[in-house]
Parts: sequence; C-alpha cells; structure tokens
Amino acid sequence: MANDMDRMGLEADMQPIEEQILSLLAEDVYNLWELRIQLGVDQEALAGALAMLFSRAEIRWYVRDTDASEALIVDSEGRCPSLADMALWKVPILNQQQFLVGLTDAGASRYYDEHSID
Repeated sequence: MANDMDRMGLEADMQPIEEQILSLLAEDVYNLWELRIQLGVDQEALAGALAMLFSRAEIRWYVRDTDASEALIVDSEGRCPSLADMALWKVPILNQQQFLVGLTDAGASRYYDEHSID
C-alpha cells in the first residue's frame, strides 16, 4: 500500500513531457534536436522539462566526439553546456563534438519504479 501511495505521489509530480523524455532516455542517450523531433514538442517546452529533470538530477549531459563514438558522461560542471545554446538544438556536423542527455541512476529508478508491475 505504501508503495502505491509513493507511486501516486511521483506520478502526480511528473508532467507528461517529462515522462516521455525519461521513457526515451531509458533506452539511449539523445541529442536535443532528436528529442524535439521524437516528442513533437516545441523547443521552449522541451527546454523547460529538461531543466526540471536536470534540477532533480534525473538526467545528465554526455559528450561524444563523433556520431560513431561512445558517449561519455560530462564529469565537470564547467564543461556542461547551457540549454540556451542554440547550436545544441541543431543537427550537428558529422565529425563535430556532440552533447547529449541521458538518465542518471535517480532518473532510471524513478522511471522504472513508476512503470513496474507489482
């Protein structure tokens, strides 16, 4: 019963766009422009939802040097880009450094806890 109550509280706090973001990120890391296309929402709404997820430490930045390279966690706050950087919202040049977003352990726990069947 307590688990059901906790889950209802979490679901009430999560907006549909945030849930959709976590659902996509549960499978892979994404560029901002990819998220915008996948979710079919405007940039302002997506930026607001991402900012909320970042503030709750449920998502984090990843970086990769090319489209084919492995995405690595950005381990320094100084290297983290700003959601206001318009270049992040455009399709990158083929061999250009790319910033992506992905789940943290907290984000994965929240997403899977809410979608588990007890």
